[in-house]
Amino acid sequence: MALNYIWTGFFLVGFIAALAQWLFLGDSEIFKRIIDGTFSSAKMAVMDIALPLAGVMTLWLGIMNVGEKAGAINLFARIIA
Repeated sequence: MALNYIWTGFFLVGFIAALAQWLFLGDSEIFKRIIDGTFSSAKMAVMDIALPLAGVMTLWLGIMNVGEKAGAINLFARIIA
């Protein structure tokens, strides 16, 4: 519940700051830059972070699945314990 208020506060502060730049500084491009930055960040999050991470996780989960079926996981558990 508190996290909702924090995120709402972030968005409100950002909007108020952009509105102040538009009204008081005459920066009419501020909202375009905000939208462009939002889409750029979303593209980076998906293409540079999520997809490579999903590929690496799929690889290692597959290797662990093969190791589990082969009994290597139980062997490692006995060695550690």
